Amino acid sequence: MNKKRNRYWKTSDLYVAAFLFGKGAVIVGVEAIESKATFTFLDSFNRYNWHYDFQSGKPLIDARIYALAIQTLKHKAMEALIENHGAH
Repeated sequence: MNKKRNRYWKTSDLYVAAFLFGKGAVIVGVEAIESKATFTFLDSFNRYNWHYDFQSGKPLIDARIYALAIQTLKHKAMEALIENHGAH
């Protein structure tokens, strides 16, 4: 039996991550290293196309969805940073 392994794609760019998240990319984790958060997504063909759209300067996403994705990922990043470094 041949199992297909999941591949992952990581970014520390909040705005790229929010765009991907808002478009429906599957986020599998948020890691905190020092004071920087890294967002991990399941890699997919759609993720590649969405990332290309973002980089080309013509992303199509509803502004409310994008704003909510930014807010959600900021919250997840803060939780990961607090968990990694502890609350002071």
